[in-house]
Amino acid sequence: MRLRPHHLFCVQGYKGTDTEDDYLVNLRWIADRVWQEPYTPVEVVDGPDDVCAMCPHLKDGLCLWKEAGEDVVRAHDAALFSALGLADGQTTSIAEIRVKLQTDPAVDAAVRKQCAGCPWLDNCAFMNGEL
Repeated sequence: MRLRPHHLFCVQGYKGTDTEDDYLVNLRWIADRVWQEPYTPVEVVDGPDDVCAMCPHLKDGLCLWKEAGEDVVRAHDAALFSALGLADGQTTSIAEIRVKLQTDPAVDAAVRKQCAGCPWLDNCAFMNGEL
């Protein structure tokens, strides 16, 4: 599995929606897998990942979700790479990420800061204190 840093948290917190398109079906499949198999190796990547693969806003390897979308996503990922002490291409697991999140207040603060303006907050168990 390949995930960019901010998706390490999206897949843990995703609660689902009433709509079902290819992107959301893919996101649900990945989210279910990380909950069922938290020790699955995850390659952390600086760019499009397995979640992005089905996104209708991914064009030529760039996030075009909104103006400057690619720059915004890369800034979120850079901050989380730093907070997690990870680099592009390193392997971790969701279980390891959960330990860092639960034991390192700086990681928790970085995630909350990076996720603060996310349009998916209503569907996020992590940011809503449900995890």
